[in-house]
Amino acid sequence: MSPTIILAILLAIAVAGDGLLAKLYVGAKSDLAAETQKYDGFVAQVKLLGDQQNAAAAKQKAADRANKEKADAEHAKTVAALTSTIGKLRRDASAGAGRGGLSAPAPSTASPTRTCFDPSKLSRALQVLDEGLLGIVETGSNAVDDLDNAKTWAQGVK
Repeated sequence: MSPTIILAILLAIAVAGDGLLAKLYVGAKSDLAAETQKYDGFVAQVKLLGDQQNAAAAKQKAADRANKEKADAEHAKTVAALTSTIGKLRRDASAGAGRGGLSAPAPSTASPTRTCFDPSKLSRALQVLDEGLLGIVETGSNAVDDLDNAKTWAQGVK
């Protein structure tokens, strides 16, 4: 084959291929426009859903905040009442210690099954016991109140 024939065949292939490429380019361009339109619709839909979710989250956050403030106010009221009660118990215990709640000691024990204590030491020991018990009561009451407050708040969150 002569170089001219080969060149003519290559030129024919190039012209036919160029027409095919042009058709493919126009088809790809129209496909791209359709896909771009679908993508824009998808983006708009996702943005709308995101905005709706953000609005619902903000509403829930406001409700949770109001519920927490209500629970905190109730907790503060309960703690104040508890503190007042514990204070009254402490004052009563202190007042009782000064009154000398023990009777006068016996001069000697009548039998070995009885024991005599030094009244001042026994009185002080009982006062320490009362203070310790009040501390336990206060700690336990605070823990119960805190747990009740957390339960109340959690029920409102649901």
